[in-house]
Amino acid sequence: MLQTVNVGIDTIIVNVKYLDEQGKPAKGQAFPGWLEELLQRWQETAREEGKPLKTSMTFNDARLLMLPNGASVWKYIVKNDSVQMQMVPRLNIPALARVTFSSPYLWSHATPQDAVDAVHAFCIDIFGGDVMLQAAQVDMCVDVVGLSIPTDWRRVFVSRARSKNGIGPTQKDKEHYRGSTLETITFSGHGQPVSCKIYDKVAEINQHSPDKKFFFPRWKKAGWDGKAQIWRVEFSEERECLHEQDLEDIYGALRNIKRMWAYCSQEWLRMVTPARTPNRARWSTSPAWKQIQQAFDSYGDKMVDALGPLVREAKREVNIERGVAAMAGYATTLAAWLKVDDEIDPQTLLALVADRVQERWSKQEDSLPDVIREKKFLYSQKG
Repeated sequence: MLQTVNVGIDTIIVNVKYLDEQGKPAKGQAFPGWLEELLQRWQETAREEGKPLKTSMTFNDARLLMLPNGASVWKYIVKNDSVQMQMVPRLNIPALARVTFSSPYLWSHATPQDAVDAVHAFCIDIFGGDVMLQAAQVDMCVDVVGLSIPTDWRRVFVSRARSKNGIGPTQKDKEHYRGSTLETITFSGHGQPVSCKIYDKVAEINQHSPDKKFFFPRWKKAGWDGKAQIWRVEFSEERECLHEQDLEDIYGALRNIKRMWAYCSQEWLRMVTPARTPNRARWSTSPAWKQIQQAFDSYGDKMVDALGPLVREAKREVNIERGVAAMAGYATTLAAWLKVDDEIDPQTLLALVADRVQERWSKQEDSLPDVIREKKFLYSQKG
């Protein structure tokens, strides 16, 4: 019997498009001239300085940074810890920008629509017109305790295409081990219309994403004992699949999350119980997978235990720990460069570092309080 400890949307990517007078995507879209000039100036400065540049754009109370270089299609990229916006002034495709929502930003809201509303308002403000947010990618997930995946997992997972739309069976199916422990299974892959990843979420957080430890209290509230393995089953639908389901704007996709999950977990991929017949498509769905299929049945408009405070605190603690680690490393490096006695005690070393830092601060044009206020604004730590 599975124990479901979390259900929700982990990733949203949208294309930003102008709308015409009839409310349809406009053709021949282009930036306002002043915006293109501003973005170009910021990017040139970022390149000259060789690092991301603080811009005057803010979102979610944090400054957006302009990256020195764009991507293959998108000329300009600005980002903070909530969103990444890729923009292009003129292109044959009818889109002004592509916005990727960060996972912590999504989970910090009571509903995904609240996060989308904020991004939508920001895009209207930036591009100066009525815009739509076209759904480009939506990742849905369920976190469960008690899922048992056999070594011959390829035998018990069955995928099939829908007959009328050509979205094919899984490709590039593969597993990832850490030592002898199975940690990740992927079905299909990034860029495919539909893909799935099943992975050990606790291991992923501990090894790669410490800023996502805000999930731990949520899981414990749902009954997790803090020790058991938690598997995340995550389906991703990209633009081709969304279009074939007549899901164009992101609001329509959000209204149809249950239908999207049903398609992914019932038609596109199933975990089955082996039977005597060689036709695996006729094997019955395993009891555990039936629970996963039903995970979004009670998914409502409001998440009563939204993770906003937990997300922010987890990120803050991780950043503090990283800052302390960096300062500790810099202190010992400085001691080496100054050729201090190897037996110097911590208090003396810290006093030496403090003297050097104060000397540097005294030479800065900006006052220390002004710099701190700017950093609070830049890193969304106003309080």
